[in-house]
Amino acid sequence: MNYSWFILFIFSLAFLEDNFLQEPEDTIVYEGQEAFIRCIPPSSLPPAVVTWTHDDVLIQGDGYQITTDGHLVIITAGMADSGVYRCVSNNPLANDSRSSQTAYLLVASPIELTISSELVQTLVDSEVVITCSDTGVPTPSISWTRDNVNLPNSLYPGITINDNQLRIMNALLAHEGYYQCTAVNQVETQVAQVFVDVIQPPNVTAVMTSITSIEGIQSILTCSAAGDPQPVIDWLIEGDSSISLSTIHSVYSNGSLVISYTVRSDAGNYICRGTNIGGEDQDTIALNVSLFELFSEF
Repeated sequence: MNYSWFILFIFSLAFLEDNFLQEPEDTIVYEGQEAFIRCIPPSSLPPAVVTWTHDDVLIQGDGYQITTDGHLVIITAGMADSGVYRCVSNNPLANDSRSSQTAYLLVASPIELTISSELVQTLVDSEVVITCSDTGVPTPSISWTRDNVNLPNSLYPGITINDNQLRIMNALLAHEGYYQCTAVNQVETQVAQVFVDVIQPPNVTAVMTSITSIEGIQSILTCSAAGDPQPVIDWLIEGDSSISLSTIHSVYSNGSLVISYTVRSDAGNYICRGTNIGGEDQDTIALNVSLFELFSEF
């Protein structure tokens, strides 16, 4: 048998078509996961030998596998595996080769998002600074919202954003509410939330600074207390301790002090005190008690 003729015949049949049956595509995996980049080489006789390059360097060694179909498997993807990959099909018998289109492998790490505090309590007119810190690959971008409104916004004046910081220059009661810090990259989205509690210290005002009551009847001492949160009202007698509530002395739900049966010894200066987390304020009401007989003469 003429082997030379046979070899020439085999060479004459060898071919490698132009088009890949499946081109590699961009892929994203998390660090530590398996990366699988698909590639099916062109039809070839004999079957083509498939190799892969990473950033134009031939891939070889442990940690990589090329399947019988030509796909590339990175068993445990690390950050160094990010880059440009190309599938190369080679038919030595036909003395021909083909290179696929490139595909980018992105090895990502999860976003870790932390906020300086989940609850910020501040007094009215104080400055508030909230910091949102993030890590992750690809590097996330940070944005701030309130009630689904992107910040800064004219709806919420006095708020500025500087990198990952939200700053309220002079906190108002209108600034109270939930704020969201959102970190976004090509892989995922993470959200952290903070509640800004704006505290207005109490402002206590006596409805009347002096009242005169008649012995034997009911007396009501009233004051108003503004603040946020709503101040709790209690009463003191000047030079004495807090008033002990009883059937004689009681307090209405609006904070008014009720003396159900007024006697001469009830006369004095009563202090209305309002207290909340922001502090306390007070005002004084002078109670004068007159004998019933003085009024009966008229």
